[in-house]
Amino acid sequence: MHAAKDKSDEAGLHLIAPYTPYNTGLGGPGIPADTSRYVTGWRLDPAFAAATGLGSGSKPGVDNSNDGVDLTARFDFGPAALTTVTAYNKMIRREYGDWDATSYYDSDEYFRSDLDVFSQEARVASTGTGPVGWVGGVFYSYQTLHEDFFSDFSDADIGFPAGTTPQIVLTQYGQKAGSIGEFGQVNYEFNDALKATLGAREDHETRELVGLNTGLLVGPFPLPSFTGGALDNSITSNLPSGKFELDYTPQEGTLVYESISRGVKSGGFTAHNTTSAPVADPFLPERLTAFEVGIKSDLTRTLRANVAAFYYRYRDEQVLGKILDPLSGSYVGKFVNANSRLGGGDADLEWHPLAGVSISQYAGFVEGYFTGKVLNSSGVNYDGQPLSVPKWSYGGDVSYSRNVGDFKITAESNYSFHDTYSQFYLLGSNDFTIPRYWLANANLSLSPAAGAPWTVALWGRNIFNRSYDVTRNFFLPGTEVAEAGEPATFGIRVSYKY
Repeated sequence: MHAAKDKSDEAGLHLIAPYTPYNTGLGGPGIPADTSRYVTGWRLDPAFAAATGLGSGSKPGVDNSNDGVDLTARFDFGPAALTTVTAYNKMIRREYGDWDATSYYDSDEYFRSDLDVFSQEARVASTGTGPVGWVGGVFYSYQTLHEDFFSDFSDADIGFPAGTTPQIVLTQYGQKAGSIGEFGQVNYEFNDALKATLGAREDHETRELVGLNTGLLVGPFPLPSFTGGALDNSITSNLPSGKFELDYTPQEGTLVYESISRGVKSGGFTAHNTTSAPVADPFLPERLTAFEVGIKSDLTRTLRANVAAFYYRYRDEQVLGKILDPLSGSYVGKFVNANSRLGGGDADLEWHPLAGVSISQYAGFVEGYFTGKVLNSSGVNYDGQPLSVPKWSYGGDVSYSRNVGDFKITAESNYSFHDTYSQFYLLGSNDFTIPRYWLANANLSLSPAAGAPWTVALWGRNIFNRSYDVTRNFFLPGTEVAEAGEPATFGIRVSYKY
């Protein structure tokens, strides 16, 4: 059994461009871009608080719970064993966010979601020690979701009747998803050096969108809605996937491998506050064919190296695009499908030059492009345009441990390079590019040399106080915001195992 409760405050957003209210008669003067990443503006509308059930003094944050239970049973039958896993999970989400980073009632949001998931798996696996190993089984899951999504647009003119205030919009919908799958995998060792793995899986899924309804909150029900009332939709998919891999061990401490695999991701719906029916059309399942080759090797007794190269081909990749909303006359975000390719490689080294000293380094490069027209209503052909992925990655870790009397002292530092990353490329804006930056962390710990259960550590994150953004985006066009990364933070941690 497990139970979790999260009552965290949300990180405040800051303006990266000047803000101009949509309805100057209601909203008042504009606001310049913030000069500090750590200063944000927000204000809770009393009418919005009353509609959502928030307290008058509520701050942006979450009040979520995640509870569940699972039972695993194993039955041995000599050469094979049966394992069953039965699980149920319930998540309750209550989240209030101020997405315009100002004191205006422009893009204030509240989510009230309830999710229930039941799953059952049964698998049979070999238990012998011969050259052949196998596993096969079936999997079933059923999930239901109900969500109320409130938006406060009282200071924004988004197409509702003039003079109608407060402009609080409510989107309600449900989702049901049932999935059943069967899977199997076989491993065969030709000899001590060569091994092959072949696996396959087939999932059959039906996902339903139930009662999507969006409109101005009037009494207990939103109006207007889609023509003819609440909207229903569904998508049924057969999702085959699989893998073939060869592992070759030419000598002890060295592994050469190559694999071809196919992965899938379910289709679904973009459900948010719009009365444009095409926004609720399903996006298709995503299919990925991946090729990878690599080597893992202990070059010496103290030096290990891993190198890999990969090439991905996506079919109907699920990316954030846009579609015209006739209610507001502007584009709104919608997950759409696109084809793309992605390739790159990475390498990492682990070195222990002296007793107590550990040095590790990693580096990677990735580059990708769209390979066809993206399925959205913008009329733009993105064929050949780059994907929104950071190209370079680099980082490392250095640690030193030494016994002093009855105690062990460990000093450790790690660092990472984050390359330029342009988000929301398909929304036609370059304003959301995150520049490259470095981060460094450090840790100094003390524990008994004999391995007793307690540890005391002094830690620091972003120790050089690098200013950077984690995300940059918008909700309504013209409200461009970012979430700042954590500044230099230091603390002490005490742990005890028993």
